Amino acid sequence: MRILLIIIFCIFLASCKKNNPINEDSFLNQGSYVGYFQCDTLVLWESISITGDKFAEQPSGGLLEQKYFYVSLTKGNYKIIDSTISFYNIQIALPRGEMTAGYQNEFFLSGDYFIDNYSDSTVIFWKNSAIGKQLYNLKNYYSRK
Repeated sequence: MRILLIIIFCIFLASCKKNNPINEDSFLNQGSYVGYFQCDTLVLWESISITGDKFAEQPSGGLLEQKYFYVSLTKGNYKIIDSTISFYNIQIALPRGEMTAGYQNEFFLSGDYFIDNYSDSTVIFWKNSAIGKQLYNLKNYYSRK
């Protein structure tokens, strides 16, 4: 009976490990991710291209409904460890002509975000900021190998 309990416990531990696909070796599939960025009631189109451990935001959607209308777009590196995606080495990829007062820097894709959903085709991540919860909901629109 004791051996049976040990075997069941080992199977339980092994299955828990398999159900968590996010580890320090995880990367998003290379390609273009398209979806939306949401901060409280503001919802804007968002597009990010991924190549290896590098990312770059790109303009997407209608002029008044894209993130670029409000803020400069960024590029840099990212890494996924456990259930966190971190964006670092941030540079301005596409600057705005004038800075939007008050929240320009808060909208930059930078820092640590919590991952809600991560698969081959979808990534959803969020963080709390001074201006509210920022959520990115992106789907892999185009993959390259």
